[in-house]
Amino acid sequence: MMGREELWSRIEWQSARGGRVVWLSGDDGVGTSSLIAQAISAWQQSGHCVLFADLSSMSDSAEPERTVLLRLLGPHVGQARSTVALWRRLEQVLSTTGPEIRVILDRIELARGPGRSVVATIRHLVTRCRATLIVVSPRNESARSRILSSWADMEIGANESYGCLERVA
Repeated sequence: MMGREELWSRIEWQSARGGRVVWLSGDDGVGTSSLIAQAISAWQQSGHCVLFADLSSMSDSAEPERTVLLRLLGPHVGQARSTVALWRRLEQVLSTTGPEIRVILDRIELARGPGRSVVATIRHLVTRCRATLIVVSPRNESARSRILSSWADMEIGANESYGCLERVA
């Protein structure tokens, strides 16, 4: 089983390379939330721009795409209000900040229907701008897990029954 410091080192290594997708997965209670909280704090303290969106309430929204973009951009939203303007603003923030930005999408397994294309478009923008995308979702045998696995430059997962697993492409 990998220790927390080893997991953090691997995330940092991939993030420093830019244009990477890191997939954090694990059963409830294995510590992915605390690892994300640690990452956000450490990155902000070192001067990185961190964009974060929890997709858990996305399915309740009448405008899921706009809701995710508003949450993701947070204080960087500027004057953007329409969905198209929010996409442009996200692209502007990503292209301006590039490798120094970390984008975290938490609970992406809850993105249904239109949310899946939102996640895929965010992934495209992030990798094109050489930023780092951290996706957080449980590991299972669903189609979503197969897609995430094909996207990921590194997969870090924890399962109560068989410890920590990782894959580096």
